[in-house]
Amino acid sequence: MFEHLPVISADSYKVFVDRELVEVLNDADVYLEALKEANNYLARAINAGAVSVAEDFNGSTKQMIYSEAIAVQLASLRLVDRELGARELERLAI
Repeated sequence: MFEHLPVISADSYKVFVDRELVEVLNDADVYLEALKEANNYLARAINAGAVSVAEDFNGSTKQMIYSEAIAVQLASLRLVDRELGARELERLAI
């Protein structure tokens, strides 16, 4: 199922936990719009997943769960994207 995912380095994980997750949580709408421009269907899949996670909640709790579900998915994609980019740079340098 995950045979094409890169191995995430310890440094990338630390940056993700210490900085990026909070950054994306604070600006999830901006990142979702950027993803829509890059890959609309992936953005729609992330939105559908967040709707599914939040559907059993009401009011502000529902909105918070929805927003955080989107942010966590986007932050994780950003982490994988960065690792894939780093590998591509390494490959080009050889």
